[in-house]
Amino acid sequence: MLNTSLSSILLENINIKPGEYFPTYFYRLVEYADFFAPKEFLSLFQISSPRLIGETMPRWAVKFAVQAYGRKRFEDVLTDNMVGKYWQGFVSRDVLNVHVKNQLNDKATGRVLFNAEKLLMPYHSLKYCSKCHDEDVRAKGFVIWKADHQAMSAFICHQHNTALSQRLVSEFNGFECSGDFFDKSSFSTPHITLFHRWFDWETKLLIRGGVDYQREQVELHKRVFMESSFYSHSPSKVSVALNKQWQSALCKYLIILFPNSQCSAKTTANNNAFKASAIMSEDGSIHPFMFLLFKFFYLFEYQP
Repeated sequence: MLNTSLSSILLENINIKPGEYFPTYFYRLVEYADFFAPKEFLSLFQISSPRLIGETMPRWAVKFAVQAYGRKRFEDVLTDNMVGKYWQGFVSRDVLNVHVKNQLNDKATGRVLFNAEKLLMPYHSLKYCSKCHDEDVRAKGFVIWKADHQAMSAFICHQHNTALSQRLVSEFNGFECSGDFFDKSSFSTPHITLFHRWFDWETKLLIRGGVDYQREQVELHKRVFMESSFYSHSPSKVSVALNKQWQSALCKYLIILFPNSQCSAKTTANNNAFKASAIMSEDGSIHPFMFLLFKFFYLFEYQP
């Protein structure tokens, strides 16, 4: 726990709200404490400047949350404020615990929790609902950016049934340059297709279903993936055809879902980390976004 008087005062006066996205909460703290120089503010919380905010569990966020709230409350923050409701069922508890321990001890972790997670960074956006934004300003005087909106496959605010405005996380280069973080003019609202809505609905089920539901889904679909008439890990006509169809479908999916990042789609689809055999592997942890993409593919597009 942090025990300096200044850090305690800041946390008591600017406390994190239920369901508030953790990086945007930290930006609220930065704005409130603008009388500090950026480096002085970061050193107050014993963290270095973060480079990206779109990682599942960035080291700076893990260290700050544990220092600010202790390990016991950290579990709640992880679930409620770090989008854990979306992804926790896709990684084992042991893997998660080791990752947190390594982050806290500054050990090498690859900086990511899921296999090939870095390859998905070009598609990550910070998202908000304009109606939620205006309601918060009227009621509170400031905005609560919802963690559920930040799930990679979330595109709709279900409270207002409106498309979420987006801004690529690659545009944020550390908290020292946070002046335009809440600038609404830097966000755009994408055209939402039925394809987006399918993914958004599946995302809603994952979030509401909880960890046990997510684990059951993974177990069920892994059994389907590994069914011999569908796929074989040894070279065969079936596996070659599957990988070829999946590669083409993945490129198409990414272009539809993220038209502003379509230049990255072909490169991503051609990467071995996202081959069908890697998606279906019994080892490692599949990112929920890739899980949903592959689920759509084998349910609706795969042709044996």
